[in-house]
Amino acid sequence: MRTPVLEASGGLVLHPVTLGDLSEFLAMYNEAPVDGRTALPWLYPHQVAEQIGDMVRDIVQADDEDRIHFWCIRDADRTVGTIALGDELQLDVSRWSLGYWIRADRQGQRVATRAIDAVFEWLHARDVEAVVEVAVHPHNTPGLATARALCNRWGGTPLDDFVGIDFGGRTIPHHLHLVQVGGGDA
Repeated sequence: MRTPVLEASGGLVLHPVTLGDLSEFLAMYNEAPVDGRTALPWLYPHQVAEQIGDMVRDIVQADDEDRIHFWCIRDADRTVGTIALGDELQLDVSRWSLGYWIRADRQGQRVATRAIDAVFEWLHARDVEAVVEVAVHPHNTPGLATARALCNRWGGTPLDDFVGIDFGGRTIPHHLHLVQVGGGDA
């Protein structure tokens, strides 16, 4: 299934990523490199443009595989963030991992929450049965709050134990939250 255009509350629209969005990703990264590395922890500080370009090309090539779905979150004027269902999974029971990156000047405005709800509404409408993971670094206080709120709204479960996620040869502990879509319990 191809990644569809989704509408979120507050006038946000989620558009499937295209090669034309590369310049917006680079602008977001250059505005707040720390936020970019938090959202994309596999980025090395050198050759960021090439790495993000490779990512966008991989996303576009996989668009019809129903394995990853990646959107630009836009308001009336510009891209204000990204959200994705990816295939970098920590548990065998999971189908997708959920990640997002909100532009620095739009953080704290519920952009992530509204985009997450649009994605989960789409998954429910598809009548798909799957577990979605949300991994959050323990020092990412806003991300932890968003993940807890997601679990409260969509019936998810935060796991008590940390999971180790490997980035650049280092294992980093993360909190993992699971949300069951389409029936059953996470």
